[in-house]
Amino acid sequence: MSLRRLSIRARLTAAFVAALAVVLALAGLWVYLRTEAELTGALDDGLHVRAADLAGLVAAGGPESPELTGTLFEGEEGFSEILTTDGEVVASTLGSGADAAIDAETLDQATRGSALIEELDVPGLDGDARVLAQPASSPDGDFVVVAGASTGDRSEALA
Repeated sequence: MSLRRLSIRARLTAAFVAALAVVLALAGLWVYLRTEAELTGALDDGLHVRAADLAGLVAAGGPESPELTGTLFEGEEGFSEILTTDGEVVASTLGSGADAAIDAETLDQATRGSALIEELDVPGLDGDARVLAQPASSPDGDFVVVAGASTGDRSEALA
C-alpha cells in the first residue's frame, strides 16, 4: 500500500510518529552522553584527589615505608602506587612484588606533568582502570604517584 492511498490523517500520524521517534532517540543519546561525561568527571575528580593525597604523603616524609591503607586506597575498585622516576615500585596497593601499573612512556610523561590513561588492564581490578600519574617531590628526591580507579561501575551504569 502506497502512502498516496492513505488518508491525510494517516499520513500526518505516520509523519508525527517518525518525528517523535527521532526526537526520543536524540533525547536518549543526549542523556546517555551527559551521564557518561558526569560519571567520567566524577572518576577523574577522585583520581586527582587521591593523587594529590599521595603526593602529600611523599612530600611529608618521603616514601621509604609509606603505608598505603585505609579508605583512600581501595581494593578491587582502585589502586595507588608510588614509583621512582626510573619505574621502581616503592609502595603499591596491588600487592608485594607487583610491577608498575604504567609503562615506561607514561612514566616519562608523568615525570614532566600529569598523564591520564583512559583504559588500562590492571590485574586485580574489576574491569579496566582509568589511571592518573603525576610527579611528586620529597626531600629524598623525585617520584611519580599513580592513582587508578576501576571503570567497571561506570560501564555497568551506562549499560
